[in-house]
Amino acid sequence: MENNVNQPQEMDAWVLINFDWYDDPGSVGEVDLIFLGVKLYDAADAVKALLPMLGPDTGIITLQNGIEAPNIVADIAGPSHAIPGVALVNGEIAGPGHVQHNMMNMVTVGETDGRSSARLEALATLGQRAGINLTISPDS
Repeated sequence: MENNVNQPQEMDAWVLINFDWYDDPGSVGEVDLIFLGVKLYDAADAVKALLPMLGPDTGIITLQNGIEAPNIVADIAGPSHAIPGVALVNGEIAGPGHVQHNMMNMVTVGETDGRSSARLEALATLGQRAGINLTISPDS
């Protein structure tokens, strides 16, 4: 598989080119944030597989339907790693290596204790630079 994602030329945001793919989370090393976007019934297995990527301040942002995902993360990885999130993005796989963004561009995240954190402030800054409407909620 090629290490890139194509997008329509008329879009000028969300360009990902030449990034690395890994099939072994243990080979990645520690990361700052993880977006957990699997189906809820796969969340526990996914979190277990991601454990080698966690550093002391790594956050796992849950983007599943339902309210159970942050608790699954907290139970397996520890409460400090769980970050509830909601994404409102409409896209589709338009072909091999071609992700098409159709509309909406909103993500809401928040620490479980409602406090502001450096990791989410950094994410909000990156989101703003990428054209993502990212909101940090005090009521997660």
